[in-house]
Amino acid sequence: MIRQVGSAAARAGYRWCAALALAMAGCNGASSPESTSTPQVAVVLWAAAAEFPLAPVVAAYRKESGVPIEIVHGGDSPPARTDLVLTADTGALWAMAEQSGLRPVYSNALEANVPAALRDPDGMWFGVSWRPLVIVYDPREVPEEAALPGYAALAEERWRGRLCLSTSRLAANRLLLAALIAELGEQAAEDAVRGWVANLAVTPLASGRELLAAIAEDRCDIGIVDAGVIAAAPEQSAVALSAPRALFAVVTAAGATRHATNPDGAAALLEWLSAEAAQAIVAAESSALPVHPRVAASPRMHGTFPPGPVQVAQAASRLGAAALLAERAGYD
Repeated sequence: MIRQVGSAAARAGYRWCAALALAMAGCNGASSPESTSTPQVAVVLWAAAAEFPLAPVVAAYRKESGVPIEIVHGGDSPPARTDLVLTADTGALWAMAEQSGLRPVYSNALEANVPAALRDPDGMWFGVSWRPLVIVYDPREVPEEAALPGYAALAEERWRGRLCLSTSRLAANRLLLAALIAELGEQAAEDAVRGWVANLAVTPLASGRELLAAIAEDRCDIGIVDAGVIAAAPEQSAVALSAPRALFAVVTAAGATRHATNPDGAAALLEWLSAEAAQAIVAAESSALPVHPRVAASPRMHGTFPPGPVQVAQAASRLGAAALLAERAGYD
């Protein structure tokens, strides 16, 4: 395993130091292997992802590594002493990276454990769980062969008066609009959303759970919802689902902060969050999918959901355009 944190110059210095390790007791005065070990340095973790099973994951890491984890909650942004950020708001992570608030982590393990669609291409953050956005429908009203190739197809006239959507103010829906812009271009995405609005059976609903209830109550036939809501909601038996080929997702992700006092500890914890032991806890203890390709999803998550080609990072960079598009299209 190769893990490198920080700038290219720092990585070059690391390699130079390693090359001298056989001939020297240490580099820049570092102590020899026989020196007395020092206590493990705590990792400060700022967490803003209520659906992530943080307590059991952190407890397992502490038991395995002996590294203390200080968890910080609250606030709109992490405090200055934060080493690692964990959040379901990938738009916030993208903004932190753009404002030089995160540092890249270069890791063979992370690249193997986290599919490219669920991580930042520059290594600024990596997904640790994900919840795909799927098309749900009433199987009594929509034949199985009518399963749709993509979200934009819900703008077709055959769905006039049959569509339910939750409000565009939900982070998941705002990210979906941004993903459509990344995939289709802004004009085609706006045309699709205008078609959605024209097809609505009811005004946009407050939540995914309300959308499932509306389908169960015959107020509409089809809609878009976070698959994690289906897993957690008793109304799930009333709907069938279709996963678009270009499947988009809400991702809980983590990144090391630029000014971390313990960057190596942050990188080690980030790697562990993506590894099989932690991912098995994600599958068992949450209504989300593990990112690790060898960890099976919980039976609560109905269906198979390979992440699509639309990268979450590409969508996060278009959130501003998505907000304007929703306003122009009349999607409340």
